[in-house]
Amino acid sequence: MSFRIIGAVAVAAVLAGGALAYAVKPAKDSSFAWCLKKNNCPLTFETNRRGTKLVNFKLYSKCSPVPPMTAWPNIKVNRKGKFSKTGSFENVIGDTIEFTVKGKFVKKAKAVGTYDVDGEGCSDKQREFVAKRRGAAA
Repeated sequence: MSFRIIGAVAVAAVLAGGALAYAVKPAKDSSFAWCLKKNNCPLTFETNRRGTKLVNFKLYSKCSPVPPMTAWPNIKVNRKGKFSKTGSFENVIGDTIEFTVKGKFVKKAKAVGTYDVDGEGCSDKQREFVAKRRGAAA
């Protein structure tokens, strides 16, 4: 009887360990969005053809209602499907915007995470997002 219990515990430990090590990679060459309403999507991005970067990243928030002077920087996706980026840029009206984006792909077509965007004279709270695949990248 005790050998069955030990065997069951060993199998459960192996299965749990395997589940923890499972990495979810994003859908390649795809478009993602987090939308509050049908046509109100404050966060959008695409994955590159290899699924290793978030490109054409766009994020509009209370402290960043206008686009940057140049594009948002690309964000690298690691082998475990995680991504993060902290930095700053100047928007089209000359304000310096500081940002932090962190997340991970929990399914091939779904990423979850947080972002925090602050600007000159503006501080916003950290917000959560759930971005879902909308189709192929443009």
